[in-house]
Amino acid sequence: MGGSGASGHQADAAGMAFAAAELERLAAMIQAAAEPLCGAWFCALRLAPQPDRLCAPVTSRLPDCGTGRALEQMLDQVCAQPCDADSSGLVVREDLSGHPRVLVALPLCSARGRVLGAMALVFEAARWGGRGSVMCQEVARIAAALLDATAVRLRLERELRDMSLRVARLQRLSQIDPLTELENSASFERKVRDRLGETAQPAVLILLDIDHFKQINDLYGHQFGDRYLRMISGALAGCAPEGAVVGRIGGDEFGVFADLDPGALGWSEALMLRLRDAVQRAASLTGKPDLGRVSMGASLFPAQATDYVTLFKLADAALYAAKDAGRGTHAIFDALAPQPFVPRDLSRRFARAMAGDEVLPHFQPIVDLQTGRCTGYEVLARWKQPGRDPLAAGSFAAVFEDQDLAATLTRSMLLQSLEAVRGTPGFCAKDQRLSLGLNVTSFDLLNPGFLSDLDTALAAAAMGWEALTIEVTERIMLGEPEGQVFRALADLRRRGARIALDDFGMGYGGLRHLAGWPVDVLKIDRHFVRDLGRTPRDGAVIEAVLGLARRIGCRVVAEGIETPSQLACLRLMGCDAGQGHVFAAALDAAALATAPLSYDLDRLSDLMTAAQ
Repeated sequence: MGGSGASGHQADAAGMAFAAAELERLAAMIQAAAEPLCGAWFCALRLAPQPDRLCAPVTSRLPDCGTGRALEQMLDQVCAQPCDADSSGLVVREDLSGHPRVLVALPLCSARGRVLGAMALVFEAARWGGRGSVMCQEVARIAAALLDATAVRLRLERELRDMSLRVARLQRLSQIDPLTELENSASFERKVRDRLGETAQPAVLILLDIDHFKQINDLYGHQFGDRYLRMISGALAGCAPEGAVVGRIGGDEFGVFADLDPGALGWSEALMLRLRDAVQRAASLTGKPDLGRVSMGASLFPAQATDYVTLFKLADAALYAAKDAGRGTHAIFDALAPQPFVPRDLSRRFARAMAGDEVLPHFQPIVDLQTGRCTGYEVLARWKQPGRDPLAAGSFAAVFEDQDLAATLTRSMLLQSLEAVRGTPGFCAKDQRLSLGLNVTSFDLLNPGFLSDLDTALAAAAMGWEALTIEVTERIMLGEPEGQVFRALADLRRRGARIALDDFGMGYGGLRHLAGWPVDVLKIDRHFVRDLGRTPRDGAVIEAVLGLARRIGCRVVAEGIETPSQLACLRLMGCDAGQGHVFAAALDAAALATAPLSYDLDRLSDLMTAAQ
């Protein structure tokens, strides 16, 4: 990319040198033919600079004497004059160097009247006269025609050469990713397909994904994100074996296709380790210790697949197996291992599941930690699997990145949950004591008709806006205040719904959102609750959040309470509410009718004491 300008200048220089050499050869031929034809003792040519930078001026070698200097002056004089159809432009003078000679110069003009150059001849005085001037003009006409035709041919050749270079540059530009200058997705696939079709040489396809790249963009900004991508691409290209195909095949995903060394055991594993080390070395230059984590998956040719589509699918499955194992690791496809959902297949399967009513709402109780009263439920999507436990949303999180599927899921959860609680005590308009926590995405809040759909659904269920808590993550709030997301949340709050900031403490810039965004509830992520009582740091974080919430008037809900000890600590800290398996697992719709409206917190504490 960066060298295209330099290569263009080099091509121009080479073209000019070629044209000059061609014209010099032609000038030598004309010079050699003009002397016997005209009876001249010496002939010299000067070719004017060619247009379009075809070549520089070309001048025959002149004698190093007074005659040569006189010829040079005459050539300058003739070249400086325009072509005149009514005049031959012939210039004749005697040789003043003491020799009995006549110096003659005349222009070389194209058929279109452009000065191509000049020709100068030296005659012995005894041989000049008669038809000498006529012969000079005829030779000059022939020479001009040859020069003109040659210049046209050279220009056409140069244009063809320049066009070929431009086509090659454009073709290359169409193959590379403009940010990283690696192969783009289409070019990567094409080159790997070509390699697969050319040889049976064992090879490995590695897919590499930058862990948490969206959060990196959110935290450090997109300019830094672009620079980080360029650093990683440079590390991969520099570390990949000679002849490997390296490409950027997605926003934060890269591919490497390399031949295997059949005699080296563990070669694929060693290559992935080298790639990881190269990425970590590049990331260390940023001075940010949290960067440099990547997940990788690989598949083998021809041992596991012989075509590109299958090879890619298997490497993709291995990549997501590595992510399921905790990210920051790598895996080679294993047909015997259980395979996770791969986002490229997930959309199609999830759409079918939605159409088949296989995705259902479950309800996790939210309990007041001071009174034990159930204050409502968070609606959680569960995907029914034949012969298996229902899948939680974390198993199909990629759905939330698909605008159509995410919007369809939100609407389905809303309508199904409202139908499930219809007639349940605490949810009717006359007895509005419980609320439903509905998780929404940025796609929902950016949809102008979303609030109207909510209003219609609530009215059909005979429920008020007060029954609804809209749960959003910090990532959704990364936009600017007064944007569409902000306006939608503010409008929801004005209508009576509460706004809960979910997974608080795990996103980026959460404190900034508390300053001006419409937030009523902070939900502390289960990560901080998990080690409560074992590590002072998590307890300090929760206490800080509780203190902050009291000052700004927000209610706090702790997520993921699994043990009586965690419950006891949160109650001592003064946390408002909580949810988790210590109270109940997420309930299906049928279990709602018999779900308790209050929980005996003292009994749960006694369980803790008995366990000790």
